[in-house]
Amino acid sequence: MTNPETSADAVGDLDAAVYHQGGAVYPAGAAAVPFLIRFALDPAVPHRADVLDLVCRFARLGREMKEPWRSRPSARICRTALLAAFDSLLQLLDEADSAIRRGGVAVLGELVERADDLADDLMRRVPGEKDPDVAADYVLALSTTAVNGILTPEKRAGTATWLSERIPPAGDSQRLTYLVAARRLGHQAGTAGHLLAAYPDSVPKRTVGWLGRELGADREGRIALARTGIGEAARTQDDRPLAEVGTVMGKWRSATVALTPDVGAALDRPPAIRTAAVHLLAASGDVGRIWSNRVAELISRPGRTGALAAWALARWGDRRAVPVIERSLRQDPEVFAMGSTHYSDGFYWLSQDPASPTSACRWPRTRTNSSPRSDGDYATIPTPHDLSAHTSAEGVRVGSPRGGTGTDCHARYGTARTRLRCPRHARTCGRNSADQTDADGHRQRTRRLRRLLDAVPDNRRPATVPDPRRPG
Repeated sequence: MTNPETSADAVGDLDAAVYHQGGAVYPAGAAAVPFLIRFALDPAVPHRADVLDLVCRFARLGREMKEPWRSRPSARICRTALLAAFDSLLQLLDEADSAIRRGGVAVLGELVERADDLADDLMRRVPGEKDPDVAADYVLALSTTAVNGILTPEKRAGTATWLSERIPPAGDSQRLTYLVAARRLGHQAGTAGHLLAAYPDSVPKRTVGWLGRELGADREGRIALARTGIGEAARTQDDRPLAEVGTVMGKWRSATVALTPDVGAALDRPPAIRTAAVHLLAASGDVGRIWSNRVAELISRPGRTGALAAWALARWGDRRAVPVIERSLRQDPEVFAMGSTHYSDGFYWLSQDPASPTSACRWPRTRTNSSPRSDGDYATIPTPHDLSAHTSAEGVRVGSPRGGTGTDCHARYGTARTRLRCPRHARTCGRNSADQTDADGHRQRTRRLRRLLDAVPDNRRPATVPDPRRPG
């Protein structure tokens, strides 16, 4: 830990060994925390900011853990060690390195049992703090302890008054930080309009996603922020601000209607923004259909833009997507991830279409043994015969999903696929197997698939195709 050449790897290994995915404190973690605190306090230890980050995650478990994990002996031992080090950790706020001060206040803010003491110390330090990032962390730590009911009533009232009296005037780079703190405390100054007005000039620079989380369920405020994100993306030629657009469109249907014209206008922006706009229009469903001609012009573009344009057209039931589907069957499709920076982790449009049944067409492969069928025994084949059907975002998957014979190649074109299984499994595909009126349509789809398979190279073709005239 003290060797500059190996310290970073040592912290990473220790992280994986004693914390890993979190959720609970295990005996090894409880035993390691006192030593981690000692390393964090030692100026001779390199990468102390990383050590503090690990300590902070252990401290955060105090509010993240649920029972019975919270009451386990290892969790209590860890918490006791952290609280015992409160006064020592407070000295980190005197360090010259701003990263250490920021890491220190992050840890201290999680030690809620000493919240009153921390509030007094932070209110004393904020006026003299020269680093705007550190000062912002102090102010937001104050508001967090106050709003979570951690402070005593008297201290909370005093903190709220202290913060509200220090809100900077319009144009001040620190104004957004204080307005967010005021909003957390329910102060009237923290309206969405005030926050949006202060956002462009804020220091430290915040993302639209960060501000979106502060606005929460304020629908009109989030829509306005999403428009700000579109403008910011166009100005910087960076599609990351469009994450807020995807999040807001997924949260409110009215937001999709309100924002689609702005997203459509972004089709004339630079390539990175244009690709993101196609993605969002496709995800918007029928609302984005009015842009289908403009999107169709992009279908011949190589790479991600053309693939997203094909998926958009397929989702809108536009047959101009069919050639792309056919080409993906005739040759090695381009493989790339459909995940995008302009969707937040909470909303992944391409795999969450609540209006759509599971879209998969699986045909059994030749098996070398008599074991029961599993997902690995089927090959997924696209069905472009009915583009008006609900679409699936997983795309054209050729080959066995879990090994087996044949080539495994997942082309994430997100093209339309209808849910269909061989007659033996008809009861699992969402159709009523007793409904004989659907049998003819089922056979027609199978025959179309047979014709489609004729165009597939031999090494891409399932070894066997069921006969729809034979129920098993």
